[in-house]
Amino acid sequence: TKNIYIIPTKNICIITTKNIYIITTKNIYIITTKNIYIITNKNIYIITTKNIYIITTKNIYIITTKNIYILATKNIFIITTKNIYIITNKNIYMITTKKIYIITTKNIYIITTKNIYIITNKNNYSITTKNIYSITTKNIYIITTKNIYIITTKNIYIITAKNIYIITTKNIYIITTKNIYIINTRNIYIITTKNIYIINTKNIYIITTKNIYIITTKNIYIITTENIYIITTKNIYIITTKNIYIITNKNNYIITTKNIYSITTKNIYIITTKNIYIITTKNIYFITTKNIYIITTKNIYIITTKNIYIITTKNIYIITT
Repeated sequence: TKNIYIIPTKNICIITTKNIYIITTKNIYIITTKNIYIITNKNIYIITTKNIYIITTKNIYIITTKNIYILATKNIFIITTKNIYIITNKNIYMITTKKIYIITTKNIYIITTKNIYIITNKNNYSITTKNIYSITTKNIYIITTKNIYIITTKNIYIITAKNIYIITTKNIYIITTKNIYIINTRNIYIITTKNIYIINTKNIYIITTKNIYIITTKNIYIITTENIYIITTKNIYIITTKNIYIITNKNNYIITTKNIYSITTKNIYIITTKNIYIITTKNIYFITTKNIYIITTKNIYIITTKNIYIITTKNIYIITT
């Protein structure tokens, strides 16, 4: 009527009112109102209102409202509202509301509310059923059932069922069942069952069952069963069973069973059983059983059994048989 208006009937049909307006019927169909507006029916179908708005039906389907908004039906399906919001149906499915929020159905399923929250069904699940299952509410909260199972409430709280099992309440609290088992209440508290077993209440408290076994209450307290066994109460207290066995109460107190056996009470007190046996009370007191036997009370007192026998009381006294 005014500028150019065209309507063809078979191949290309065009209507323009002010700028350029086009309608085609078979291959490409386009309507533009202000900037560029396009509708196609078979391969690519597009509607744009202000910036770019697109709808496709078979391969890629997109709707954008302000920034970029996309819907896809088969491979990738996306909806974005403000930043980026995505929903996919088969491979990856995502919903994001403020930061990043994701839901997937088959492989990886994720829901995040504030920081990162995940739900997966087969491989990784924030609520998951087989491999890793997790629920997060505020920070990160996770439950898994078979391999790694985790619950976190405020900081980090973890429970695992088979290999590593962990519960943390305030700082770090851990329980494991087979290999390493740990409970931590305030600082670090650990219990293990087979290889290394540890309980720590205030500073460091450890119990082990087979190789090295340790209990500490205030400073350092240790018990071992097979090779080296140690108990300490205040300063250093030690008990060993096979090779060297030591108990100390205040200064240094030692008991050994096979090779060297010793007890000390205040200064140094020693008892041995086979080769050399010694008892000292105040100054130095010795007793031996086979070759040389010695008792001293105040100055020097000696008794021997076979070859040379000596007793001295005040000055020097000697008896031989």
